[in-house]
Amino acid sequence: MCFKCRMYQLSGKPPKIQGLEPELLRVAKLIHSGKMKPGDIDKAMVRKIADQLMKGVFKGYGKNLTSKTLTEAERTFLTQVKKNVYVFGGFKNYQQLKEASLLLATDDGKLKPFNQWFTEFKQISKTYNEVYQNAEYGNAVSSSQNAASWHDFINNGIETLTFQTAEDDRVRPEHAMLDGMTVDIDDPILNVYFTPLDWGCRCEWIPGQAKNITDVNDYILPDLPKMFQNNVGKTGIVFPETHPYFDTSKKVAKSINQQVDDILNEEED
Repeated sequence: MCFKCRMYQLSGKPPKIQGLEPELLRVAKLIHSGKMKPGDIDKAMVRKIADQLMKGVFKGYGKNLTSKTLTEAERTFLTQVKKNVYVFGGFKNYQQLKEASLLLATDDGKLKPFNQWFTEFKQISKTYNEVYQNAEYGNAVSSSQNAASWHDFINNGIETLTFQTAEDDRVRPEHAMLDGMTVDIDDPILNVYFTPLDWGCRCEWIPGQAKNITDVNDYILPDLPKMFQNNVGKTGIVFPETHPYFDTSKKVAKSINQQVDDILNEEED
């Protein structure tokens, strides 16, 4: 198997979230009328956000939950990823609706006319569900692709891994510092520095290309965003709780998690 062939190159724009516009109007009316309570998320919107991200996961991993060749271990992994992605979608929806709700009132405290506020709401939606979603979709593809590589390494008895950049002028200097590093596959460094290392990272680990293990002390290890200090192939977590969407009170977090559990349970029924 050619592990290098797993390198994901995003061609064109990711697929748009299908059928979101009618949901925006429906939810906007609920918020503007006061029928949607603060802290509530919208199940239909969460499903659409999460389902689009799961398309990225399946694209990167090379299998989905209905694939005939799916092993039990792979099914367990993808099910865990799906739970994480749906929870992420729930917190994302909460932050989007919260931001929109804060714009309901004019400077003197009066409720804005619906059409005026809905224009602002649609702009917020564009930011969350196009700009942010594009980056999140790319990360879903890249993370699951690297997770698939990790599973292949383990299943094929690969003993050492070498860090490899995309070797072009777009490579970040802090990632280039790791180019050529070779470590044992059991090295704890792979719990933190497994690819991707950041948004849009195109680096990867490949089967060991050097005869000797690198002395990690010879390398200056870059500081990674907390969200990317993770090996998705091990954890099944594409979007950790260190992502800003998860910045809520414990009470709100508990409510969101319960609402997402309800969404997933409804899918199983």
